[in-house]
Amino acid sequence: MTEIQGTWGVAFDSIIPGISPARGWGALDSDHILTPDGETVEIKAIFIISRGGMLRLQLAHGTPAHQFPARITVTGKDQAASFSNPGPLNRVGTGDARDYSLSGAPLSGMVGQEMRIAFSWDEAHEAQQPPVVQQPSEAQHSAVDIPDALRQKIANTRRLHSREDVVAALRGSVLSHLQPFLCGDGTLTSLPRDVWMDFIEWSDVDRVKYVTNARTCSNFALALAGQAALRAGVDGCGIVVDASGGHAYCCLLVHDESGALSILLIEPQSDRIPQIGDTLSGHEAYKAESGCVLFA
Repeated sequence: MTEIQGTWGVAFDSIIPGISPARGWGALDSDHILTPDGETVEIKAIFIISRGGMLRLQLAHGTPAHQFPARITVTGKDQAASFSNPGPLNRVGTGDARDYSLSGAPLSGMVGQEMRIAFSWDEAHEAQQPPVVQQPSEAQHSAVDIPDALRQKIANTRRLHSREDVVAALRGSVLSHLQPFLCGDGTLTSLPRDVWMDFIEWSDVDRVKYVTNARTCSNFALALAGQAALRAGVDGCGIVVDASGGHAYCCLLVHDESGALSILLIEPQSDRIPQIGDTLSGHEAYKAESGCVLFA
């Protein structure tokens, strides 16, 4: 649930024709709400019409329908009202708007009062939304940070390798037929296999639903590599574009007790360690006969 505050008592009869006189409340253009999928949506305006028992929420133009809340609650000093059963989207000025019907008593006697506007998305509404990999704001990072014990383990065991060492490891692995592309500052980071597995277990990429033509294998590979770099500070998770298998997955830079570097395949959709020749959904997806490997 997301909340904003304002003062009831701004006249909008010139903005919404056909309802006059009207009393309403308007949010500042700079206000925002945070949806359950972690996206921030700009509020253009909120109009509450006490006589008609209707609330109109106007968001920035192009806002998807699923990001509009299922229910909006208005709470004043002595009264509260809930608006739900949202109607279809319609274009209003420079934004997209949705009308909500009032449940409960009309909002009389709230002129000039400080109010709280709360937005909520119920389970039935959220179930209709496409699942997403959340990209949290800086304020949310504490909720998704790697546990301190794992972070310390990564810091104590990470090793740096030259680009030449990484290319040699790839040439000596099952990915030897793929073209390597190494970005970054000249070195790449490896971890012991058990530490990588601890990170993989922590990662939530495998818990995101696959969506055909929207959220596919390459997106999962990018997400896992991105989490490794941005959350763990380790750039040793590569993206394998297996053209011969028509699939994308990941590979990890792994070092043993002697420091020897090797390559370990990982399927980001399931956390499984695949072998060349394995199938995925009945398809031989892990061939590694042509394609490329990207470390960024």
